[in-house]
Amino acid sequence: MIAIIGAGPVGNYVAYLLASNNIAVEVFEEHGEVGIPWQCTGITTASFEKIVELPPKLIINRLRKLKIVSRRHSVRMPIEEIVLDRVGLDKHWYEEAKKSGAKYHLNCRFERKEGKSVIVLDKKAGKEMMIQPDLLIGADGPSSKVSALINPKPARTFFGYQVRIKGEYDAECFETHFIDDHLFYWVVPESATVARIGTFCTSFDSRAWEAFLQRRCGKKAKGLIINAQPGKIPWYSGEKIIEKDGIRIVGDAAGQVKATTGGGLVPGFLAAKALARSIIKNTSYAKEVGEVHRQLSVSLYLRNILSRCSVEDYDALVRYLDQGRIKRLLYKIDRDHPIQLAWRAAVLEPRLLRFLPKLL
Repeated sequence: MIAIIGAGPVGNYVAYLLASNNIAVEVFEEHGEVGIPWQCTGITTASFEKIVELPPKLIINRLRKLKIVSRRHSVRMPIEEIVLDRVGLDKHWYEEAKKSGAKYHLNCRFERKEGKSVIVLDKKAGKEMMIQPDLLIGADGPSSKVSALINPKPARTFFGYQVRIKGEYDAECFETHFIDDHLFYWVVPESATVARIGTFCTSFDSRAWEAFLQRRCGKKAKGLIINAQPGKIPWYSGEKIIEKDGIRIVGDAAGQVKATTGGGLVPGFLAAKALARSIIKNTSYAKEVGEVHRQLSVSLYLRNILSRCSVEDYDALVRYLDQGRIKRLLYKIDRDHPIQLAWRAAVLEPRLLRFLPKLL
């Protein structure tokens, strides 16, 4: 039996893939309801639809335009992105995994590992359970207890903060704002009247956040907030051990998140496929997921550049992007392929190479 800790979208998808191949799987989730609480923007490139089949009901909006804003400049370009029902996504793969034979234990929290035994607390009964799985998979998020078993050094994380807020929006336009040093804001519309607005950073500046919210939504922005989702976002470092001593980690638990945007759905689901493939074929998970990690490494390099940029640098960057050939490239090659994108962009616009010294 394989035990999966965490019933988020990636954990559920791994459970589905394994159960579909007649492998006994049991999933342990500390919350009483799958998908709650949710802490993800739910925007992803349209390429996600090529990775997994998505019921139409899970796509709540399609975005056709991107607006990038710096202090002095802005640029618009065509894109193809989707906004997902994040709670629905979790529940969908939960149901699919159950249909395929996976067994779920809700309100059950992973506590520790003792030798070959895994100890789980049944929160409702107030009793500990002991299981002896053949393999333990950690899909338990950025503060993963399973990851800590093989990665004793605390994981580095970003801080993410997002609100759902009423207002007036272009329902097809995704906005990114680079107007403060070391901060990145997004505006992702669910519709013409509701958007998901957020930021992620290494240290949260509440005054800068409130100033942005008022600038974008008006002085009464606080009264328009529907709900808020604060949380940790993993920092991909390439240093995490992802397989050791009968343990595997995947998704946020493995830091498989793009450092440029904080997005983890595409790399997480690709890693889930790699993990399931390694189990089914009895191959190395690290090798199977190698291409995903190479793309994430490039995202990390780009993040290191962006984190050293001043608002003046962002102004220059937005000016360089405001060219037809660059816009066509960004439409043709999405942000889930940063190696190809960075190389082609530098060829088309050599001035982008001025940002390379930021890595030093």
